[in-house]
Amino acid sequence: MPTTNLTLHVQPGTDVLDRVVCICRRRNLRILALTYTDKQITLAVAGDGRQTRSIERWLSSLVDVLHVKPRCPCHPNQGGPMLVKPSAPPASSNTSTEAERSSARPRHP
Repeated sequence: MPTTNLTLHVQPGTDVLDRVVCICRRRNLRILALTYTDKQITLAVAGDGRQTRSIERWLSSLVDVLHVKPRCPCHPNQGGPMLVKPSAPPASSNTSTEAERSSARPRHP
């Protein structure tokens, strides 16, 4: 099932969130993630190819939606939820100084 990630710039203080959720449900799209602030909604939805290609057009036609732009889930600096698995932590290196090794040894009185 293809997924689409969008950022919607919306008119603050309106019921735009209800309208966005309603459009997704009526079009049989599964909402994977949704974040709402006063002026922006980040949305991740899944559906068949036809639905995911059309969702940007459907949402941009809503009255209180000012702008809709696609969002890449692999770039965390774009804000919103990431839908990719986090990478493994970096492997620790075995290089250490003599001072670090000596400070890690137990001291006997």
